[in-house]
Amino acid sequence: MKKLLSLFLAVLMVMAIAVTAIPTTIFAAGNTSSGAADANFRIGDQYYSTLKAALEDAKDGDTIDMLKNVDDPTTEQLGTYSKNLTINGNGFTYTALKNTNKYLFYVNAGKTITINRMNMIVQSGMGISGDGGTFNLNDCNILSTHRMAIRTSGAKKATFNLHNTVLEGNSATNANGVQAEPLVYTDATDYTIINLTGTSKLIRKNPSTGNIGNCSVINVVSNAGYVEVNVGSQSEIVLNHATGNVNGPQGIAAGGKGVVNLRLAEGAIIRVDSDVEATPYILYSNHATGGISVVDNGGYILVKNSRTNQKPVSYLSPYETYQQVETVVEEGYSTFKFVAPVETDTTKTIRYYSGGVKYTNDFKAAASAAADGTTIYFLNDFEQKSANGMLNRDGVRISVVGNGYTVNFNNNTAGGTFPIMFKANMAVVNFEKIATSTGGLQGYSGCAI
Repeated sequence: MKKLLSLFLAVLMVMAIAVTAIPTTIFAAGNTSSGAADANFRIGDQYYSTLKAALEDAKDGDTIDMLKNVDDPTTEQLGTYSKNLTINGNGFTYTALKNTNKYLFYVNAGKTITINRMNMIVQSGMGISGDGGTFNLNDCNILSTHRMAIRTSGAKKATFNLHNTVLEGNSATNANGVQAEPLVYTDATDYTIINLTGTSKLIRKNPSTGNIGNCSVINVVSNAGYVEVNVGSQSEIVLNHATGNVNGPQGIAAGGKGVVNLRLAEGAIIRVDSDVEATPYILYSNHATGGISVVDNGGYILVKNSRTNQKPVSYLSPYETYQQVETVVEEGYSTFKFVAPVETDTTKTIRYYSGGVKYTNDFKAAASAAADGTTIYFLNDFEQKSANGMLNRDGVRISVVGNGYTVNFNNNTAGGTFPIMFKANMAVVNFEKIATSTGGLQGYSGCAI
């Protein structure tokens, strides 16, 4: 009897060990009970039917794996997340079918969301708010069919790193009707950095109706601060606006009081593919001098030869800022290069805006008179005796662009001399050197330089 009991207990122990060795499917919020084969997303050994459920359940530092193509008919907004997350799309496509004016999801609190190898067809894209954050998009294809693909809203700093990623705006098939929206929209954010590397592209195919900003690839609105757009050697900004509209294709529209710094690596391309025959504006600003700086290290502007109206213009019109070159970068396109603006008064070194374009050789005079939200441009190397507070304006955002020149404030030996004092958020862009003897830049009242 004891032998039979021992044998029975031994069999039970073997069975218990065997059962615990069988892999189990753990379902968290948003799951069905049909098993892992029915799940769409996974975090470790937990499975989810919706991306929203996975995002909400994820812990800081977690990785979400997409398991199959997903058509999502119900999610209106994925939410706002204050945690570092990685989403591996594994080459699958996520399609948000619900029509909505809300942006798909936000990151804030200085956190980073990284998305790898994921295709997305969405009503609207992603944004950064609050204390700021970062989106890393690697080997992705994202189509926004209703509103902007990227938005910043009231963030301290927003960074978008796109590598081998195509971001496209095209509302032609949207159930809400065709929309005139920019692809990228920056609003009330101190610093926005957009980095395009590898074969990344920003493509706008929406129509060119509405105001200039809504017709642009990148719209920098009135409350935006410093916006830097870095276009890598194989990357492109593409103006492919829909036909049948009044406004011409718009590249970057700067309507704000900050500075847009466009930086083109060797081989970077701004491409005009649109059949809209109105003049293509590569850069546009509300002010004649604009808040735009271009650092061109060998980029090209390509305009489709089939266009009747080929020559691009800029925010500096009637100043010449583009020149056609004989180099054929790509068959079927005419090639243009950025050139330094031609000043109408060659005896003056500084250009600024105050009720119109003006020129001077006195930096303090330009800084005292320049309109709020405009930019002072240096048109050559410059030297002037330094004085304390040469630029010193309460609540006025005046940015300074060097165009690669050297400014020398070195001929003053008086102590405590700070020629440039910032009392509002401003930018100092693209100087070879700023030389001072006793003081340089001084900031007040929590402003950002």
